[in-house]
Amino acid sequence: MILYRCVQQINEIRKLTHSQRDLLNNLRINFDKPAQMKLYLKQLEHVDLLLQRVILIGVLLQLKSLIEDALEDVLCKRMPFLMVTLEHFYSQYKTTTFSNDPQHHLLINEMISSTGTSTIIDSTLCQALINQKNSMNNNNTTASDQTPSINESDEYILSCLIMVYIAVALPRLARLESTKYIVALDAHANNCHCLIRAINTLITTFFFEHGQRHIEDRCKEFLALASSSLLRLIDVDSGQNNKYSSTSNNSTSNNSNGLSNDIIHKEATYILLEQFVNQCPYLTRDLLETCFPSSVLRNAFFIISSNIE
Repeated sequence: MILYRCVQQINEIRKLTHSQRDLLNNLRINFDKPAQMKLYLKQLEHVDLLLQRVILIGVLLQLKSLIEDALEDVLCKRMPFLMVTLEHFYSQYKTTTFSNDPQHHLLINEMISSTGTSTIIDSTLCQALINQKNSMNNNNTTASDQTPSINESDEYILSCLIMVYIAVALPRLARLESTKYIVALDAHANNCHCLIRAINTLITTFFFEHGQRHIEDRCKEFLALASSSLLRLIDVDSGQNNKYSSTSNNSTSNNSNGLSNDIIHKEATYILLEQFVNQCPYLTRDLLETCFPSSVLRNAFFIISSNIE
């Protein structure tokens, strides 16, 4: 059921991305051009819906991880020798290239994950998506409510654009009242911290067939896009402060969805970027500092800790 729901949400995200692929491609190419990015971002649609779906995927994957942790604890008590052997084997496997066959890597990760041990590649989700693709290829149906049929190269591009879509959508979280970061729980009130698990899992799932190098490149591209998008919050926030200083009598209006016109949780959104790098096996802190100032992150943690009630 968990995998079925994840695949279902991924299909819906693909539909949203496919309907705006030209716009997302422009965002991908011009991420270092603020004027053009601002113009393209105004045309971007369904951002809230996208974030809701990615957060749901993250929550489901987090639940799956908790179940696997419980399984690993039991097996470590009942079969400690076997678990230690598998742990040593997998640590050696990650540093040695046994085969370039994606199916071989999938089988190894499936064997390790069956014991509850965490793996870089979510083999069960990968296999579920592969089975769905094979089923769609066998059934040449063209129903309007299904995911558009695309070839291998187009699927790769679409997967890249999905990550672009998520990266440029992250600043939207700063305007949500529910994005408040709860220090005691090390979590966000709206579960957007689960976004990070979803993003890391989606990148490895989409690109594992193309090799580790492609996964690393896509992680770096996501980091660059997300950093560029989040840094623009600083300029937007300062612009709002200047605006409100001259119109102090204006009242702030919030809609029923908890969306504010102000950037109210900028710092809580910045933290997500650091969490992404910490959980990604292909990125380093040094690379994060080249994309996003460490002083901004330190200030974000300071402001959040200062606001603890």
